[in-house]
Amino acid sequence: IADSSEAGGTYTYQVPETFNGEIKVMAVAVSESRFGHAAASVLSRGDFALIPSGPLNVSPGDEFVVGLSVGNLVDNSGDDYEVRVALNAGSGFEVIGERVQSVKLPEKGEAMVKFRLKALPKLGAQELMFTAESVRDFSRKARMPYTMSLRPSTPYGSKFAMGYEASQYRLQGVEDLYPEFRVQQLSASGSPLVLASGLLKYLDKFPHGCTEQLVSKVFPAMEVLFKSPALAVNTDVYALFDDVMVKLRERQMLDGGFTTWSVPGAKPDAYDSVYAAHFLVKAREHDFNVPENMLKKECGNKPYLLIADGVIDLISPIYLVFAIRASRRIRPAYAAYVLTLGGKVTTNYLLNLEEYYKANYEKNWRKSLGASFMAASYKLLQDENKARGLAGQYQPSGNLAADAANVYLMATYFPDMSENLGKKTVEVLLKPLSSGDFTTDSAAFATLALNALSSEESDKDISFSGMKPAYTPFPTVDFVPQTKNLTVSSKRPFYYVAAQQGFAVGDKKTAAAEGLEVSKAFYDRDGKQVSTAKLGDELTVKVIYRGLRKEPFGDVAIVDMLPGCFEAVSNSLQTDWNVAASEIREDRVVAYVTADREAHEFTYKVRVIAEGDFIVPPV
Repeated sequence: IADSSEAGGTYTYQVPETFNGEIKVMAVAVSESRFGHAAASVLSRGDFALIPSGPLNVSPGDEFVVGLSVGNLVDNSGDDYEVRVALNAGSGFEVIGERVQSVKLPEKGEAMVKFRLKALPKLGAQELMFTAESVRDFSRKARMPYTMSLRPSTPYGSKFAMGYEASQYRLQGVEDLYPEFRVQQLSASGSPLVLASGLLKYLDKFPHGCTEQLVSKVFPAMEVLFKSPALAVNTDVYALFDDVMVKLRERQMLDGGFTTWSVPGAKPDAYDSVYAAHFLVKAREHDFNVPENMLKKECGNKPYLLIADGVIDLISPIYLVFAIRASRRIRPAYAAYVLTLGGKVTTNYLLNLEEYYKANYEKNWRKSLGASFMAASYKLLQDENKARGLAGQYQPSGNLAADAANVYLMATYFPDMSENLGKKTVEVLLKPLSSGDFTTDSAAFATLALNALSSEESDKDISFSGMKPAYTPFPTVDFVPQTKNLTVSSKRPFYYVAAQQGFAVGDKKTAAAEGLEVSKAFYDRDGKQVSTAKLGDELTVKVIYRGLRKEPFGDVAIVDMLPGCFEAVSNSLQTDWNVAASEIREDRVVAYVTADREAHEFTYKVRVIAEGDFIVPPV
């Protein structure tokens, strides 16, 4: 408040009716030669002090108790002042038993009133409203809201169906999802870029955040923004970029490399480091605010060639080595490409690398992704003969990330070599996409490839069973779990994406083991397994897991959601050596593990904070 008049001024503040406590007002005055200050306080209180207590998160079907502490603040009210307490449960809950209760209180006294509720299938933040009113004097009253999160006992899920049809596609496999936070859309287009729209939705809602996954969320969205901006109209790419940069700064080591997770003692990961470097170099090209010191650490030192254990790696002091999970032979070629893209002259490294490939992989090295990276590097160095001598010979490997990376390189640097960019190229990408065989990194490279291939197509002939589509930018219709016989028709061949994201209705009742076996149990302080507990008890949760395959497999996210009656005890999570990272969140515990045939476990402690019967979510 600024006021320079001698008469002063007035500011009126409406105190919320739910507030009870001291309000302090402070003022500071300044002139050319002096300054001063003053402070005053006032006690604001209602007729009754209402303090609710209960769970913070519940699931549909949970039956639980919420308590309300009622304090009598009415002056001269005597020893038996009767107060009527009522609960408005809103649309998210059903009151079991009495909705209105009466209690007699002495002046300055308090009492606890309890209500039993059942959570209904309406997700999101749901509000309870408590009211207290004097039976003698209706003007004496107070009210207090209490908000709880109503979420299902299963995590948010994503399911995509993608494909290519000559004239007609009929929607199948419609999921029963809660209407809140639900996305169920069918898109179609003659352009394969429509497939990228589905992949961007998948990446945007991906719930985990290792360095590769964070970069995969923003890298393709950034590239789409500058080539196909209509596809990114609902994505705040700059906000995504800022979020990722915070994490990358946190995970960059003194030598420049990036760790996979923000955990003490972690070492830089080769894959994540070069992938992040690729993203940072491209971001700088698009005039994003990339700190110069980050790139200097990544690409500022002269790399050298090292032959060790029969494998050649191009290494800088930050372990600038890359692998698209398929073949170690592409590592030095991709590293050289990123350095070349960043402005380094890498001719000598490429020549040495070519000699190494010829000596060790004489028959098929030109068909590998490494040759495609080298071709792109020579193109950047304006050595046209070398570039075209290596480009266009890649043979699909069945690995989506590698195949998509090749398409991205060819479409970006050799668009005139049309025999490599036709329908068959898209089919190579479409096969794993249609079967759901993709991860965040392969989805990111597939999006980059499709974006590089994008072309204008007329979709005016596409129809959706009489429904009027919206253009986002492709013809798109929404559907619901009750939708039947939704068909896409066109006079010309088209690509389609059916996206279904949200919370599934119903709880899992049967166990499933697809390559991984997981179990969970609760133990009391004496080590005895229990299924019931008292308010205030502290229990230990033990999660045991093991792989069912012959070979170990990593990058497994184990998500253990908490029942509404628990809160996790801080710093209680205990893991063994094969857990890469773990964390306790507000309503769940997450561990990122490698699973082998040996049984492993992690434990954490919870405290019982609410009474009732609660659904225990599956792991």
